[in-house]
Amino acid sequence: MNGSTPNNDTDVSCPERSDALPTPLQNLRIKRYCAALLFLISGIVFAISTHNPKCLAIGLFSLWLAYSGFSIERDYRRAELRESVLICTQVRVSALKNSICLSFRTDEENPSFIQTRYQGGKSHADDFAVGGRYIVYYDSCTPANILAYVPV
Repeated sequence: MNGSTPNNDTDVSCPERSDALPTPLQNLRIKRYCAALLFLISGIVFAISTHNPKCLAIGLFSLWLAYSGFSIERDYRRAELRESVLICTQVRVSALKNSICLSFRTDEENPSFIQTRYQGGKSHADDFAVGGRYIVYYDSCTPANILAYVPV
């Protein structure tokens, strides 16, 4: 033994992506920025019209929306958002929430089935077809929630 110890100070950061943000994620980011701007303007208008600065608390929600829009690109660059090609096996409109319950399977010899939820509204139920192939974008921490999708 030569007395050397392993170096624990090495950088183990995850690789970053250098490619452009996919179009469905760009659209989601733009929608969140627009919603943040809308809430900020409406909070300012309400505060001025009611002469009550408490209405500016709506601005906190707009800050959260702006941060979530920023975090989409940041998470994509850090490879925390996953992109998978999946085949839709079931589409069911949820009765209690404004969401769609979906079942997908992977395109392999031994397919694995994935139960997901898309909270883009019940109007998107017609966008999914049983047997259709989709590129699905989801967060690696919460794979049950779809962020965006595009038919293949």
